[in-house]
Amino acid sequence: MCGRVRLSTDYSETKIKLKLDPGYPAPNIPASWNVCPTDPMLVAVRSQDGKRTPQQMRWGLVPWWAKDIKVGFSSINARAETIDTARAFRDAWKKGQRCLVVTDGFYEWKKPQKQPYAVAMADESPMVMAGLWDEWKDKKTGERVKSCTIIT
Repeated sequence: MCGRVRLSTDYSETKIKLKLDPGYPAPNIPASWNVCPTDPMLVAVRSQDGKRTPQQMRWGLVPWWAKDIKVGFSSINARAETIDTARAFRDAWKKGQRCLVVTDGFYEWKKPQKQPYAVAMADESPMVMAGLWDEWKDKKTGERVKSCTIIT
């Protein structure tokens, strides 16, 4: 599931519908009908004061302990039945690093023709999916990357 998603709506609408913290700066995420793994995604996380805040995260969870950022490509989705035991996700799960992944829908492919079909809410409202996030630090450059996965 979820190998491509879309986020095409205006952020101001999403901010109102999802009750995101109005004082928090809007992430600079362009609208896209084809968000691919490793692309930036809009997610909502709880701040320390309990407010729902918008953030931009890389799609494909890169665990804090990973040696290479490329591991994120294989962790775009997390199976709900193994989320607490799978090595890539269990630390984020135990730490409570949950998020809401905000999309307008996702695509499923019919094989063998590889015909994409869009799946979205009937009323065209945002489709919010459960997710996990983590922060990874590149040991060579010191760069910090926040990344997320969609729970399926």
